[in-house]
Amino acid sequence: MAKLDALIKHHLRHYQTREKGDFDRARAYYRGDFWDASESKGQAVDLRLSRTHAQKNLVYAIADTGISNLLGPNPQVAAMPQTEESQALAGEVSALMTWAFRKVSMRRRSSLALLDATLCKRGVFKVTWDAKNDSPVISIPNPATVFFDLSVRDNDDISYWIQACPLRPSVYHARVKAGRYKHNDDIKPDKYPSWMRDEQTSDDSERLGEVDKRILVYEYYDCESGRVIHYHLETNHVLFEGKIDYIPFCMFSLNHSGVDCLGLSEVQLILDQQANINHLLTLWKRITYMQVPKILYDAGKIDSETLDKALDAAVGSFVGVDADGTDEMRNFAAHFYNMPLPEMPQTIITFIERLESDAAFQSALAEAARGQVAGAKTATEMAIIDAQLRTRLATREGHLNTAIEEVAHKMFYLMQRYMKRPKMVRLTGGGAFAALRVQDIKDLKMDFEMVAYNPIRKNPAVLLETLQAMVPLLMQAPNVDAYKLFEELIRALGLPNSIVIPEEKAREAAAAAAQAQAEAEQQQALGGAAVAQPEQEMPPQAEQGGPPPVAETYGADAV
Repeated sequence: MAKLDALIKHHLRHYQTREKGDFDRARAYYRGDFWDASESKGQAVDLRLSRTHAQKNLVYAIADTGISNLLGPNPQVAAMPQTEESQALAGEVSALMTWAFRKVSMRRRSSLALLDATLCKRGVFKVTWDAKNDSPVISIPNPATVFFDLSVRDNDDISYWIQACPLRPSVYHARVKAGRYKHNDDIKPDKYPSWMRDEQTSDDSERLGEVDKRILVYEYYDCESGRVIHYHLETNHVLFEGKIDYIPFCMFSLNHSGVDCLGLSEVQLILDQQANINHLLTLWKRITYMQVPKILYDAGKIDSETLDKALDAAVGSFVGVDADGTDEMRNFAAHFYNMPLPEMPQTIITFIERLESDAAFQSALAEAARGQVAGAKTATEMAIIDAQLRTRLATREGHLNTAIEEVAHKMFYLMQRYMKRPKMVRLTGGGAFAALRVQDIKDLKMDFEMVAYNPIRKNPAVLLETLQAMVPLLMQAPNVDAYKLFEELIRALGLPNSIVIPEEKAREAAAAAAQAQAEAEQQQALGGAAVAQPEQEMPPQAEQGGPPPVAETYGADAV
């Protein structure tokens, strides 16, 4: 394992020398630990002036905007059948993936991966299977712990993956007992790896790491040979070796580095602007404090004890003052002077605005962080504003969607292979449920497409305005299913599915109404009882303004 040993050490050196500093700095700024990060970098920070520190957290605004604008409230994928046999169960498979995403808390985990991509250049999903719960598992490893081939420029060309996994001793010994690991007596628990720790980690956390010791295992996945190795670096011992028919990692970056698959974080591009803005804001704050009026006095003529007595004395009371002559008493005010007040340089304010503008120019997420839609009153105006933002965010959103689609594909693959118990999934329309067994999905060929989230299209007011013009046209189109159209409208408006009648029942009711209408028309054509009845002999309901006959209410024209 000399080659694997050298490969792991190479990646460790690369991370510690090229990436760790930027990762720690970006995470510290995101948490608002700007000045603590400056002190850790060895910069001189005057403790006497620490109360005047000021900062504007652009990093948090960018990361928060990325999560809200790119991810949406509920990530979903739609099944795309690849064969005619798979087409019949496309709806059930989409419902199964909705169940699986809810099972693994996809919203929370996707936001964590997106936060990693924003701060640390890349986000990583790891897809595995939980045999006990009979369901897929999604984990979000720290990007610092996942290494891969640096000689390629596209994720699909990566030839190997390595993940550093600090295992608790109980987990390690359980795997040894189960026969999954080959134990070596030289393997001992050690403190949590220091290179995985953030520089801003407190001393308490470091001491906890010395108590809560781990066994560091490296998982090596060879994409070309389909081989997986679990390796202990310190003892050069192979714990496990076997075959694997899929790679559990799905990685994405919001921006490509232009060289390899490490990615590029736009947050790290503006860290210097962030530091300069905070320094200038601190200077602005100190000048503001200095502009508070202060009074100087002649210490040779008046002592501080006399001033203290004068300040503490009650209103209208007499205060004793030692004076050598009457002239000094008459000119007592001459012993006090106004302290000169500094003026705020306008160039500082202008330069702060310039730095913020530069940050917004470099990062589309910084520009979108304002979250304001000024002057938009119609759906068209909001759509134009939204289109401008989406144009800059389109590539970033596409990278995230591709990663989630890949995660869905691997989750479905694992369910096809390892699922034991049927899963109850909720179908579109009403409260209908269906049970899916592994036999039903085992031979299906499916791809998955991310259901895009657009906050403008999800706005009920904007949606209703659009529907007023579009629904009549869609209803007249011969190739549009009216039932499917109204199901989509109900879902888009956020109304509960319980108000939707299942499609089968709706079609049966429409057919019955159409048949009743046809019978009424036929009876009228033959001069039946409906024609012979005088107009004055109307049903009681019609005389009282009640509902019209069934044939008129539920006729084919109404449907």
